[in-house]
Amino acid sequence: MKVVSVSPSPDLCSEAGWYGFDVCISEPMTESAVLALKSLGHLVYLASLKKPFFVLKSESLFIKGSVGSLSFRIGLPYNDSAQASSYARIAAGDCRTLLS
Repeated sequence: MKVVSVSPSPDLCSEAGWYGFDVCISEPMTESAVLALKSLGHLVYLASLKKPFFVLKSESLFIKGSVGSLSFRIGLPYNDSAQASSYARIAAGDCRTLLS
């Protein structure tokens, strides 16, 4: 799957100390892509829900979304759209971005 767009979230996250970015992807989020995020932080994956939901947290990153969705949200403690785009590619399954 590929990242189609990364845009600042219309929801105000900065009041809580985070900057939100909405990420649109070319194919629905898969369970394998969600599970691959474990190396980035603490992953909570609720697979038993009707629409499986995930949240990934680390000191400098927050990602949340649902399996089967064409979008997810990234939160960063700073307003850096380039960094959000890098994390978006990682979360969309391009783990080579993280390793290079």
